Amino acid sequence: MKNSRLLTTALVLGLSVALFVAPACAWEFEMDGTYTWLYEYRTQMGKEGFFGTFDQAQADGVTAAGIGTFAPYNFYLGGFHKGSAVSATGTNPGSLTVWSAAYGGQGTSLAGGESIVSGSDASWNIFWMSTNMQVRMNKAVRVRGNYFIGSWNSPSYSTSSGLMVSSGALNQDNPGVQRSFSPGYWRTLWLSAQLPWGEIAIGKRPSSWGMGLSYNGADNRSSDSLALSAPYGPFRVQLSFYPSRRGSFSDDYANTSVWYNERPDKNNTRVFDMTIPNITYRSGPVDAGVIVTWVFRHRGREGVIVPPATRAANLQYSTDFGQYYGGAYFKYNNGRFFLNAEYNFDRQQENRNYYPASTPITHTPIYTVHDSGAVELGALYGPAKITAIGAWYTGDDYRGSTLYGTNRMLKVTSGLQSDVYSNTGVFRPYSYLMVYGYGLGTSFARDTGNGFVQDATFYGARLDYAAAANLNLFGSFAWAERFSNSGFMWGCLRPVVGTTPTANTGGPYTVTTTAPGIGGYSPAAAATQPYAGQVGLFNNANSGANLTPTIPDGALGYEIDAGFDWKLLEGLTARCTAGYWLPGNWWSYACADKSVPNWGSYTLNAGGGWGTIPGKTIDPVFGLEFKLEGDF
Repeated sequence: MKNSRLLTTALVLGLSVALFVAPACAWEFEMDGTYTWLYEYRTQMGKEGFFGTFDQAQADGVTAAGIGTFAPYNFYLGGFHKGSAVSATGTNPGSLTVWSAAYGGQGTSLAGGESIVSGSDASWNIFWMSTNMQVRMNKAVRVRGNYFIGSWNSPSYSTSSGLMVSSGALNQDNPGVQRSFSPGYWRTLWLSAQLPWGEIAIGKRPSSWGMGLSYNGADNRSSDSLALSAPYGPFRVQLSFYPSRRGSFSDDYANTSVWYNERPDKNNTRVFDMTIPNITYRSGPVDAGVIVTWVFRHRGREGVIVPPATRAANLQYSTDFGQYYGGAYFKYNNGRFFLNAEYNFDRQQENRNYYPASTPITHTPIYTVHDSGAVELGALYGPAKITAIGAWYTGDDYRGSTLYGTNRMLKVTSGLQSDVYSNTGVFRPYSYLMVYGYGLGTSFARDTGNGFVQDATFYGARLDYAAAANLNLFGSFAWAERFSNSGFMWGCLRPVVGTTPTANTGGPYTVTTTAPGIGGYSPAAAATQPYAGQVGLFNNANSGANLTPTIPDGALGYEIDAGFDWKLLEGLTARCTAGYWLPGNWWSYACADKSVPNWGSYTLNAGGGWGTIPGKTIDPVFGLEFKLEGDF
């Protein structure tokens, strides 16, 4: 019996030891994130607004007589819809048509695109939470992702847009504890595995590289490529490619509307999309890299489902598209002095062969050339840090992009970036209003509503001073000028007029006429003119038989900011920025003025300012941003 007890005791102890010393096989879960509460206020410091003196307007020259006054809408918050010109002949000669979804401003409703308010100031209060999560299966394999709680519309690429900047939820927009304000969204999700010879990464993840002038994963840019990377001493070499990727061209065929399945159809897929090389070097104070991506795709007229007779009778074409883009960067930081420099390029060529009912036509290739660069340097001295930056982004030549010959020849000599390349984070420390708030007039990321820099030369400086261990004070100065004087035409920014609204019972209200010269506000379906406070960015517009001229003065203005970052508690920080911006003379050419008779029509104002008053006074803009951030 005694032996049995001893045997049982030894067995229990042995199993216990084996249990406690056995290797752990459980997954590891990590999470961090930030809850953000934000209040913003902006105002025009006077009555001279972007679109003329407040509460004054003439008939627009496009809508029915007597209702073309836009007086109730005054302070412009930034943001726009992209549009194009209607034919110079017809019912509303020289009028404009909006065709895109809304592009930014922080105060712009991205759902409806209203970016003008009736008074001289505006404010909004939003909140959101961004959470980074990681599941580690073992020491070699892990899955990471970002889960966002805010307010969004449909998450599909073509329609996704937050109701406000950063998809934040508007305060009291969905009252009641039984009503959901957000379903939550996974914005990124990817897997990485450490192999004996390197690392593999798959899934949607941030695409960050260099300073972030083009590869700005912290702002917006992502990659879904299959990436293979391997270290070699201080070097890291990476190859990434897309086994299959949608790359469809839009609006390539006339008078057709039925397509093959665009995603798996090889006519729409990027036949070749590879990044090689992507080499970085990191050793001591030096960080440098070079990257090039190569893209080729073909789209044939066979990509449309139509009867052979229809195909023969309509103007269609096949397209071969080639592109290579990339850049190089260099960073140096010895703890006291730092230097960041980056150069990026983009070269595109699009060859189109037209197939009308007669002989096929081969036309001049479409070329797109984009270059950008920046140098940022700074130094630390005791509790102070001073930083300065200079940057440039090439611009467009819209005149060359609209000169069609008998063979529909088209050539673009320079181009602008897509909004997914937005560089907000690089310039936000220097410019709260001119860049971040107003996008220099023409550049907003549709996904976030934040402005960024393109077609501009930008200079900025900033001083940070650590007044205490938990308090940083800062001040900054920024100046910008349009890089290209042939990229945007006179009157390219103007309130939207000339469209017919659908039935609307909940606003925005529309203007109707009950008698000649008498206007009334009504949500009726028969309304003839919406005044919802929308602004259009129009380009490539004709004024009669001629192109509207481009803006000769590139001055975008200067800005002075000040603020603080105050760590109130561990995990709780208050941030505040106040900005003063004086718009430059470019805006007087770009913004139509409501005091000009027939300001809404290009044809009626051809040769007479095109609805603008060049050199007019635009009062300064003041803005205030206050944030509370809870980090965990």
